[in-house]
Amino acid sequence: MKSFKPLVVIISVFIILSGHNVFAKAMSNADFNGRYIVGHFLEDIGESDPIHTDVLQFDADGKGKISGKGLYSNTGDTGSFNLNYSISQDGRISIDIDTESSLVGIISPDGQYFTLTKSGTNTEPLIMFGIKESTGRSVADLNGNYEMHGILYEDDELQIGGSQTMIFNGSGYWQWHDDPSGSGTYTVNSMGHLTMASHNGMESNDGSVLFIVSTDDPDVLEIIVGIRQSTEMIASDLMGEYCFTEIGTDNPAVSSDDYFYSLDVNSKNAYSFQELANSCGCPLKSGTGNYLMNSNGNFSLGKTAFGTLAEHGNVFAMFGYDEDFGYFGIGIPTSNSMEHELYYPHAASNTKWETEICAINTSSESIDGVFKVYNDKGEAISNDIETTLGAHARKEIIVGDDFTTPSDIGYIIFESDSENVIGYTKFYIDGLYRVAVPAVLTLLKATYTFHTLPAIIIGGPALVSSIQWQPKRI
Repeated sequence: MKSFKPLVVIISVFIILSGHNVFAKAMSNADFNGRYIVGHFLEDIGESDPIHTDVLQFDADGKGKISGKGLYSNTGDTGSFNLNYSISQDGRISIDIDTESSLVGIISPDGQYFTLTKSGTNTEPLIMFGIKESTGRSVADLNGNYEMHGILYEDDELQIGGSQTMIFNGSGYWQWHDDPSGSGTYTVNSMGHLTMASHNGMESNDGSVLFIVSTDDPDVLEIIVGIRQSTEMIASDLMGEYCFTEIGTDNPAVSSDDYFYSLDVNSKNAYSFQELANSCGCPLKSGTGNYLMNSNGNFSLGKTAFGTLAEHGNVFAMFGYDEDFGYFGIGIPTSNSMEHELYYPHAASNTKWETEICAINTSSESIDGVFKVYNDKGEAISNDIETTLGAHARKEIIVGDDFTTPSDIGYIIFESDSENVIGYTKFYIDGLYRVAVPAVLTLLKATYTFHTLPAIIIGGPALVSSIQWQPKRI
């Protein structure tokens, strides 16, 4: 019988990564660049004109300057203004207004969203939410069930918090899920500007997020943020580091304040928060708790806070209450945030070949993560596997044993809350052949050296060739 000598094969693999929440980058003023449409709600309880609602336009130059103007306002103020801003490495925004107060907030790592509130004592509490203008938008973008969170001033009463589900049909018609008699029409222009009766607002570039502000009805003044419900979200989708702007008031509403928090969702069901600033001059609070996530993106922090996370993970809206205090707010992940992603670009599991994948924790701290499975079209398939890697621990998975429909798998991603994860993919036929390649951490051009046999090159699992590979998300 002829014997075969090991064959050394050099393969250059270009791997282009895409997907949500691969943040971990240093941000700068350049990330705040372009035109944003901004919803603005300001409280001044006790004054003759206690609420201001506006839709604003921010033109950020990417160099620290904003030129803005009002588009719609319940007070009729649509003048222009100029602001100076700075962006920290983690995405936090700071805008000086005067010697006593400033605007503080956060911009999303992809630059599509931001939220602001006011820092400084003796100031009128406010909250802003901005969505970047885009092109090619239409009513068809708004399609599905949206959880609508907001703050309402009606009949001289301020009502903070609460959420309802609104259904958009993608053809210009909406209705409340629980009250079909509450319905109407909406329009979206090519840049994403949204109009609904006496409300004006903006939709995101993928239609998953929107806001509306009422400016024409003096008896009903509100800002509402809508998040489209998903279908396959799990607890680890919320994991990460966020900044959260909040506007809150006591009940009955005789005073109100705004707050700025950091929120760290640091394992599959635990979170911690730290207050960073407020307008009441109160001691800065901190705390911990547990959270629950539903598959549609609705979640709860403890027993008194309820929110909805967008399907791409770049923003959430939330309301809550604590005894006689209610609040509404918007959270956006910092650029430090989860998820870090480790890619297994190919899997073969059939009557001949099998695949083993492994994730290894290189740090002295435990790491929470989840293995997610996709087909060649980028569609999520099979079952997700959540795991906790102890210090310096490893997790091995046999694709054919641990995932459903293994023959349909195109690639696998391990999403975690740490960059300290490495891994490998091993292809084998029991008793005959084995070959292992490193898992992929980031955008790279990698040259791999395989020591294997000619039979693997000829009949192997279709990895050993020069390829262009690009995972896609839906």
